[in-house]
Amino acid sequence: MKRILSQFLVMFGALLLTLSIYQVNQYMQVSATVGPSLAQLSQLDAASAEAAGIDAAQIEQTKQLISGTTNSIMLGFLIDFVLGIVFLLAGYFAYPEKG
Repeated sequence: MKRILSQFLVMFGALLLTLSIYQVNQYMQVSATVGPSLAQLSQLDAASAEAAGIDAAQIEQTKQLISGTTNSIMLGFLIDFVLGIVFLLAGYFAYPEKG
């Protein structure tokens, strides 16, 4: 029974590490996609925003939303990576010794 549990922990840890690699890819894709938009929003000053009919608070809220999206993907990566390492080590040390 202990062998099955340790094998499950190792497999689950490996799956979490694989998921974290996928999330790094997603982070890079999203950052590359929204980067130009974020740069354009940063270049808008109050006068040009008013001329376009956009409130400065809306621009700041949009920048925070875009940054929050990329930050949440990175946080998901970090959580999955750490949990993957923890489960891999738990499975490794829980494996019964031959003896």
